[in-house]
Amino acid sequence: MPKDIINQIKPLNFLIKNLGIPIVKIPCIEADDTIGILSKIENKKKNNVYILTNDKDIYQIINSKTFIMNNLYKIIDKKKIKKKYKIFPKNIPDFLSLVGDKSDNIPGVHSIGEKTAQILIQKYGNLKNIYKNINKIHKLKIRNIKNILINLKLTKKKIFFFLRLIKLNLNFKIDKKFKNLKLKKPNNKKLKEFFKKNQFKILKNYKNFY
Repeated sequence: MPKDIINQIKPLNFLIKNLGIPIVKIPCIEADDTIGILSKIENKKKNNVYILTNDKDIYQIINSKTFIMNNLYKIIDKKKIKKKYKIFPKNIPDFLSLVGDKSDNIPGVHSIGEKTAQILIQKYGNLKNIYKNINKIHKLKIRNIKNILINLKLTKKKIFFFLRLIKLNLNFKIDKKFKNLKLKKPNNKKLKEFFKKNQFKILKNYKNFY
């Protein structure tokens, strides 16, 4: 992790804590997996979940009660995933493994773009079935299909490795204290001092944060 980012962790934790927002840290569990398991818990309570992120990996947990909100505050739901990617949210890991994802250093398969990945997933459902039917793929009406087949065969091990990286792990136990998270009252005095010290010119003038 770059030093500039490391230096931001302590003040960020201070800020979140004094805003009254609970912080969840689980040793050896990635943030995406933690978000996923918390969403799953809230869904079981029949609560809607909104996740603020630009990370495409998280799209895989979108359902009728879980939504993504990007940094422009636009809501992404199942219909938007289906419209944009022509696949279901659960297939996002397979899709990203094929086309790649620069933000997570996933290179994908050379010569496979979004349209080809969509055709393959629509036809076979997932990566496992794509490779089960590898000898039938040449029949599909896809441009440059011969090179695509060669690349799929050459990168099989890597692709399934990337799939494991992208797919969220939701099979772990979580401490009871994280199952009923609630907002607390913000410490407005400490927040004002923090914003003044760090030269947040607009925020330091707020009387109360909520």
